[in-house]
Amino acid sequence: PSIVFKGRRLAFPAITLICFLSNAVDAKMQMDVFAALRTLESQKLKMDYIFMDPPYHKGFEKEVLTMLAKMSIADEDTVIITEADLNTDFSYVTDLGYEVLREKIYKTNKHIFLKKYES
Repeated sequence: PSIVFKGRRLAFPAITLICFLSNAVDAKMQMDVFAALRTLESQKLKMDYIFMDPPYHKGFEKEVLTMLAKMSIADEDTVIITEADLNTDFSYVTDLGYEVLREKIYKTNKHIFLKKYES
């Protein structure tokens, strides 16, 4: 699993989180995704797109989305794409302040496209 900044792969255990920013910073980070998000937040970076591909059936989607809901690295212009098992429930996302832009269903998984509600 990894984080990618403008095509450069950075290692991350436990979950794949790919962040695309307009002006990426050259950085190499070796930490779990939650520590990485806190680090990116402390650097006051803003993400354009965030793609998550966590291990299925572990609840990481909800943990990361809950964390991102409280952070400024994902704002109303950030598109968050989450890959998940077909049976993963995302009914909680509106309570976290997200709107579902699209849900793309495949044979064995799905992609959920989210944005934070405009303030």
